[in-house]
Amino acid sequence: MTMKRTLLNLVVIVSAVALVSWAPAPLLTMVPSAVAAEVSGSAYVPLTPTRLLDSRNGTGLSGAFASHVARTFAVTGQGGVPANATAVTGNLTVTSQTALGFLYLGPVGMNNPTSSTLNFPLADDRANGVTVALSGTGTLSVTYASPVGGATAQVLFDVTGYFVPGSSGATGPAGPTGPAGATGPAGPTGPAGAAGAIGATGAAGPTGPAGATGPAGAVGATGATGPAGAVGATGATGPAGVSGSMIVQGPTVESATGAPAGTFVMATATCPAGHALLGGGGAVGNGDSAQKTVLTASYPYNATTWMSQGVVISTLAVGRGMAVYVYAVCAQ
Repeated sequence: MTMKRTLLNLVVIVSAVALVSWAPAPLLTMVPSAVAAEVSGSAYVPLTPTRLLDSRNGTGLSGAFASHVARTFAVTGQGGVPANATAVTGNLTVTSQTALGFLYLGPVGMNNPTSSTLNFPLADDRANGVTVALSGTGTLSVTYASPVGGATAQVLFDVTGYFVPGSSGATGPAGPTGPAGATGPAGPTGPAGAAGAIGATGAAGPTGPAGATGPAGAVGATGATGPAGAVGATGATGPAGVSGSMIVQGPTVESATGAPAGTFVMATATCPAGHALLGGGGAVGNGDSAQKTVLTASYPYNATTWMSQGVVISTLAVGRGMAVYVYAVCAQ
């Protein structure tokens, strides 16, 4: 029985990897300066993970991906991503592939992409955590590339957050309105005015004129005003928005030259004091024409540090070593 395994790494897709070809695939190299340009001066807003693409059931796009055919799906306006988002974070997954190959994910569709987001062999479900810029119309494009003619694969993408212009987070919702105060009691009724005097009786015989009407009684005093009702409680303050972010590049760590297969190397990048870790990523390289190294892990090591780890999968040539690159996305 063939056992499938799923690997999850976090990488940033902004010209982040070098040319990948099939004779064989060359070194994958991170470009941290391009990453910093993409997120500098932007605010990051996390989301509850939402699936925007599942070619198996028609979410976003329907039907398996054919090799070297770019396809585009909508991102803004979906899963809580606003129209002014410039980039998103998420998880890209491949499954049911009929041949080995790689996936490219980016803002511009390419049938023959020159960089890869996720490399995979046959019969191995794999996923990568990514931070990727959106196109001007708020879309992303995916290409499955394989050296085997007629190969197909199913592709999934779950969005986990987005970047918008500006250095402050979104305004939290307004707190609820407090209850209205109780109505004060009515004032007492003033006393009745005095009755006017009775007019004199006329002489017998012709009826005398009617007596004059007595003056009106004085108006009673106004009752005292009742006390004001109690003021309702102040509504709770909405949560603070997410702050902006910055990129911190960690030191590159290298193995010994000519390292044998199975050699592991780890590198870390740590946010400055007082700046929380938002995410990160890494990459490996061996400076050889053949791909002999693989990034096996890239994840938060603790609350302020991101860790990436690589392994040598084929003994390196004399004079060649494996290099592990790492960076952290930190709150400003």
